[in-house]
Amino acid sequence: RRWKDFSRKVCSDLDMWNAYDHVHIEQEATPKHLGGDGRAVLSFNTDFFSGKYVILCDDIKTTGSSIQRIKYKLESIGATVICALTIGTTIHE
Repeated sequence: RRWKDFSRKVCSDLDMWNAYDHVHIEQEATPKHLGGDGRAVLSFNTDFFSGKYVILCDDIKTTGSSIQRIKYKLESIGATVICALTIGTTIHE
């Protein structure tokens, strides 16, 4: 949800379709530090994504598994994921 304004602004500035309203959170993620797996349950508007080229955005990449899971889901409904962008990455020392 924190991406709503960001998504709207970027898509407007770059004359792209905004997919924000076509992805729905069915169940919020329970953070790992609270005993969950950190994964939200998402649903995607198949009609909207089918045949589209998609750029994924995420705030922090730790393992990349979230982006990879969403990429596979979008490709399974007919989208082509052309890249993924993150603002930062977790570094383990």
